[in-house]
Amino acid sequence: MSLQKDVKTLLFDEIGDEADIADSVLGKEMVQELTDTQRKILDLISLSLEKIDKGTYGICEHCGKMITKKRLKVLPWAKYCIKCQNNIEK
Repeated sequence: MSLQKDVKTLLFDEIGDEADIADSVLGKEMVQELTDTQRKILDLISLSLEKIDKGTYGICEHCGKMITKKRLKVLPWAKYCIKCQNNIEK
C-alpha cells in the first residue's frame, strides 16, 4: 500500500493533481475521436494560419487569384476560388 502511495505521489508531482490527469486523458480521448472530416478541417486551418504568416492567405492555390472575402467568410480555410473549386469538383 505504501508503494502505491509513493507511486501516486510521484505521478501527481510530475503531472499535477487528479483533475489535471483526468483533463489530460479526456483531451487525448477527444483528439482520438475526431472524425476524418474534422481532422482535415483542422489541417486546413493550420495551413491557413501558415499562409497568414507567409502573406499568402486568400490566394487561390490553383490560379493564383484572390479568393473573395465572401467565400473566406463562409469557408475561412478555402484553398481555391469558387471557379477553380468548381472545376476541381467536376
